[in-house]
Amino acid sequence: MQADSIIEAKQVRSQQTQKKLLDALNSCLKQDFFEHISIAQITENAGVSVGTFYRRFKNKEALLPYLYQDFGTQQRDWVLALTTEKQATLAQQITYIVENCCHFLSNNAGVLRTLHLNARLYPEILPTSQLNERSQEYREIAAMLMQHAQEITHRSPQMACDMATFMMINGLIEKILYGDLTPAIASPLAMEEHCQQLSAMLLSYLTQQ
Repeated sequence: MQADSIIEAKQVRSQQTQKKLLDALNSCLKQDFFEHISIAQITENAGVSVGTFYRRFKNKEALLPYLYQDFGTQQRDWVLALTTEKQATLAQQITYIVENCCHFLSNNAGVLRTLHLNARLYPEILPTSQLNERSQEYREIAAMLMQHAQEITHRSPQMACDMATFMMINGLIEKILYGDLTPAIASPLAMEEHCQQLSAMLLSYLTQQ
């Protein structure tokens, strides 16, 4: 009984330490790029020793799967909240989705950039279950557009809604994460105007004759 209690306590402490490290990394990512953040910075922000970090993780990249999982939970909660609203018209629905997506991505830009880049360098950090969840969330956003199917005149409404979701997410990610780089520099607009033009473009695409 006593031994079991000790093991359980260690597990709790380990989970608490992991949460502290993830919270610290999230905090650091608001100020700097992942590649510029040292383990010493993470542990200092977490209030734990460097030795404690290395007893659990080989390097800072070992935090990435947990960071992705944590961000995935946040994104899931955001999508659930997003999909509870239905606007009166297709144009209003598009604007609502674009503005909310822009707000969410901007607020999580540091984490998102880290995951966006490292998922391409280290695809193993993305388990199939997480990819399936992201795919489901994109389908749910596309379904929000399909709620106004009577206004969509594209010859293939479902395909068009899927493509509109893809264009929206990529158009925002490039602008928010890599605004000073190509191809984002093709749109020199301020973010508010960028969102307005993106919304207008998506509406035009969905209602093409």
